[in-house]
Amino acid sequence: MKMVPKKLMSSHRTHRFFLLPMFTLLFWVIFTGAGHTATTADPLTLEGRILDGTGQPTSGAEVLVYTTPNVRQPAGYISAKSGADGRYSMALPPGRYWAVAIKRKSGEKVGPLALGDKYSGEPSAFEINEHNGKRLDFTVLALREAARQHLRKNENTVRISGRILDRKGKPVPMAYAMADRHQAVNGIPEFISAWTDQEGRYDLFLPRGEYHIGAARHFPPAPAMALTRKINCPNNPAEIDLIAPDQ
Repeated sequence: MKMVPKKLMSSHRTHRFFLLPMFTLLFWVIFTGAGHTATTADPLTLEGRILDGTGQPTSGAEVLVYTTPNVRQPAGYISAKSGADGRYSMALPPGRYWAVAIKRKSGEKVGPLALGDKYSGEPSAFEINEHNGKRLDFTVLALREAARQHLRKNENTVRISGRILDRKGKPVPMAYAMADRHQAVNGIPEFISAWTDQEGRYDLFLPRGEYHIGAARHFPPAPAMALTRKINCPNNPAEIDLIAPDQ
């Protein structure tokens, strides 16, 4: 039996007992460090899906996040474009936010909505903090899709057209006209025009009957918005100018 010198044996034990806590410490750092990463990254994530009006995923759409409810300004944060499954994900610092989803036909990232663009409507308010992430799903529609015109334009409908103006009589582009059988609108009205052009012109196609009509700048209109003008849809096309709310 080979004898190990006491001095060498003592040195070997010293290194062994020194390395053991070092490996334990290293394991603890790796283990707890990985756990820390997972628990701090997830709560700072805003994620969800962007769908179209039929509930199908929308690719190429973006989520715009603002630090105020005023979304008529450059967004503070913009997500990457949604994938084929409609999913998006973005990291945000803790705070209170407002978000909308947009799919631009032109591919531009900034500027007013164009006629073919799809939009999610009023901004969704949410909060993100160190302990909670957030999931938000959006439905984007072109305004023409949201019109709910179940009848063809050439079948038993009458064309109502005109201009949408502000209170000073100037044309309002990117507004829309709407009509409903009820004076107070909750949600999307029965009939909606496409966005107005630079001259503020709109077209509505309505079945004959009595309607309340009005104009709005935002889609969907504000809850319980009142359509104060009443018309009896005539047999022939009519020209009616509408006044848009200030905001």
